[in-house]
Amino acid sequence: GNTEIMKFSGRCMSPVVSIYKKADPFQPGVPNSLNFRDAHVGDTVSRVLFLKNESERPCAFCFITDDNGIFKFNKTRGVIPANFETSVLLSFTPAKPGNFYRRIFCLIEDALPQFIDCLGSGYIDARGEVKEQRPAPLRHAHVQAFKNRVAAGLGKIGPAELEEMYRVNKM
Repeated sequence: GNTEIMKFSGRCMSPVVSIYKKADPFQPGVPNSLNFRDAHVGDTVSRVLFLKNESERPCAFCFITDDNGIFKFNKTRGVIPANFETSVLLSFTPAKPGNFYRRIFCLIEDALPQFIDCLGSGYIDARGEVKEQRPAPLRHAHVQAFKNRVAAGLGKIGPAELEEMYRVNKM
């Protein structure tokens, strides 16, 4: 008999999912950074993050985070309907004074992982015998400067040593 040869070809595209926040006047131009700014120890500050699915099919997502972390999510996983967006509420409740930073990854079904950088500072007001404990504000530029120093092999060098290296022209 006769045999027919059939050729099939196909193409697969990963879903187009974006993670974004509404405009932040304190962090213009840093779309993947969520700054909770200063929060009194014990108080909770919240921010909303949006996941937008621009694909023609539903897409699952999962944030990789600790249940007991300093940055908490109202939901860490779910499904975004096709051509729709969903919101996730993040909360920051510092238990002690200090600067806090965490890069949190989001796994998207059939797509590359994405991330969001969360930053916040906790402080205590002066009261009676207790002195005010307020760290210098933490900004995304500080995190990026540190990552640049690490990439240049200077990550374990403190500010005094960096200043000395700069002074004697070793940089």
